[in-house]
Amino acid sequence: MKKWNQQYHDKFKEFALIHKVWSEKNLVQAWKSVKANKGSAGVDGITIEQFEQNLQQNLNEIQRLLKEKRYEPRPVLRVLIPKDNGKMRKLGIPTVGTE
Repeated sequence: MKKWNQQYHDKFKEFALIHKVWSEKNLVQAWKSVKANKGSAGVDGITIEQFEQNLQQNLNEIQRLLKEKRYEPRPVLRVLIPKDNGKMRKLGIPTVGTE
């Protein structure tokens, strides 16, 4: 990277969106939202209760993977739920874990 470009990058990188994504404050807030939804386990089979047993360790692992640009979201579990009109609706259940 050219010197002037690196200086610009260093000066403004704190405003990048990814830094906000992996901040501990935002990860904790995201966890609170996930827990409030009271969802079921995704394709990895990890429930909200299981994830919460090692909450800080799990959030730290997600943060580390995001910082290292190695985080890869898992596939979403698709289930069909009945609608009031008798038809079925697709529902996507994401995972809470990193495994």
